[in-house]
Amino acid sequence: MALRVLRDIVNDIKGSDIYSIMADETADVSNTEQLVLCLRWVTDELTVHEDFIGMHPLNNTSADHITSIIKDVLLRLNLHIKNARGQCYDGATAMSGTKSGVATRFKALNKKCLYTHCYGHALNLAVCDSVKSVGCLKEVFETAFEICKLIKKSPKRDSKLDEIRKETKNEHGGIRTLCPTRWTVRGQSLNSLLQNFKELMQLWSWSLDHIQDTEMKARINGVKSVMPTFKFLFGASLGAMILRQTDNLSRTLQDPKLSAAEGQSVAKDVVKTLRKDRRDESFEFFWEQVLQRKETLGVEDPKLPRKRKRPARLEEGNAGTHHFPSTPKDHYRCIFFEAFDVVTTCIQSRFEQPDYQKYTMLQETTAECCQGLSIPEAAGRSLSVVR
Repeated sequence: MALRVLRDIVNDIKGSDIYSIMADETADVSNTEQLVLCLRWVTDELTVHEDFIGMHPLNNTSADHITSIIKDVLLRLNLHIKNARGQCYDGATAMSGTKSGVATRFKALNKKCLYTHCYGHALNLAVCDSVKSVGCLKEVFETAFEICKLIKKSPKRDSKLDEIRKETKNEHGGIRTLCPTRWTVRGQSLNSLLQNFKELMQLWSWSLDHIQDTEMKARINGVKSVMPTFKFLFGASLGAMILRQTDNLSRTLQDPKLSAAEGQSVAKDVVKTLRKDRRDESFEFFWEQVLQRKETLGVEDPKLPRKRKRPARLEEGNAGTHHFPSTPKDHYRCIFFEAFDVVTTCIQSRFEQPDYQKYTMLQETTAECCQGLSIPEAAGRSLSVVR
C-alpha cells in the first residue's frame, strides 16, 4: 500500500516536472540519527503539495553523507536534480555551509536549486540568540525551565498544584511547558508562570515540608528564592511581551499557503511592531504594569545591581565613560531597550536570505505577468533562474 502511494506521488511530481527538496535530520527515541525527506511540488492548477518520502538512517551527519543519501533517494524515484527548483533545510553548517554544505553541493549541480533556511528554524534561532544575549531574559528562562521540570516530571507536585489552583479558584490555565522545540508557546509559558505565581509559591512551601531528598530540596529552594525577586518578575513580563509577537509570527509562517513575499512582509511587520514598542512611552506603561503586579504578588522592590569595577582593558584609550544607572528604574529601562534592540536585530539578520529574495522577485514577476503588466527590467533579469 505504501509503495503504491509513493509511486502515485512520484508520478504526479514527474507530471509537474519541477519540485523542491525539504530535509531535516533528527534523532529518534532509540537515539538513532535519521534524515527526514519531503518533496514539495505544484500542480498545473497551482495546488501546492508537500509529500513525506521517508526517513533514512544516518551513519554520520556530514554534508557528504547527507548529500549522497538525498541523491540516492532522487535516483531511486527517477527524479532528476536538474528539475529541482528549491531546497529547504535548517541552518546547521552541514546543511547550509557556504563552502561544502548540502545546499552548496546541490547548487553546484543545478544553480536554479535555490536554498532557503527554514523560516521556522530561523525564527527559533533568532529568539534563542536574543534570550542568550540579554542576561535578564537568560536567567528568567533558566528558572522557567527548572520550574517546568520540577512540576511536569513529578505527578505528585503536578496534582498538588491543581489542588491549590482549585482552592484559590484560579481561572487561568495551568503551567505551560517551556519546550525548546515548540516554537509558538514560549510567551504563553512565561504568562502561565505569572498567572500561577501565588499557587507556585504555595506549592514550593508544601513540597519542602513533604520531601526528604536533599538535592531536590536545594532545587526547590533555588526557584523559591528567585521567583519573589523583582528581576524575575520584570524579566518574565518582558519576555512574555516580546515573545507574544514572535509566537504570532511563528504561527503565521507555518501556514502552508504562505507565499515568499508574504513571509517576508509578515516578518517585516513584526519588526516594525517591536520597534514601535521600543519607546519611552511604552516603557513607562510597562513599568507601571510591572509595579502593580509586584504589589499584587508580594514581590520585593526593585534594586540596583551591585556596582562592579570597570575592567582595566576598557579604561585604556578612548573607551568612553562607564555609565552606571543611578536608579533601579534607569537600570531596567536599559534592559528593556536592549531586549528590543537585540530581538529586532536577530530577526532581521536571520531573515535576510539572498536566495529567498530571488523567490520574492520571481513571485512578483509572475503576478505582474498574470495581470498583463509590463515586467520591470530588474524582475526580468531574475527570470534567468527559472526554466
